[in-house]
Amino acid sequence: MTRRAQTEGLLYVAELATAEPYRRRGIAAVLLAHAFGVAAREGMERVSLHVDSESTDDAPSLYRRAGFEVRCAFHSFARTLQT
Repeated sequence: MTRRAQTEGLLYVAELATAEPYRRRGIAAVLLAHAFGVAAREGMERVSLHVDSESTDDAPSLYRRAGFEVRCAFHSFARTLQT
């Protein structure tokens, strides 16, 4: 679930997902709490992650409830090329 960015003094959550049938049961919150514990035990000052701000699964509100603050928001564009 995590990748350490030690040079910045933070624990980075590279990916966090819950299978649809198990959503809204607090599983993601428990995983985040675990990440907070790992970061604290290893002397890191912050936990960071990226999220799609337009997530249809309401992920941004999960992270706000966990105490994360939005640092910046941006749009990312991609185009699939036909071969």
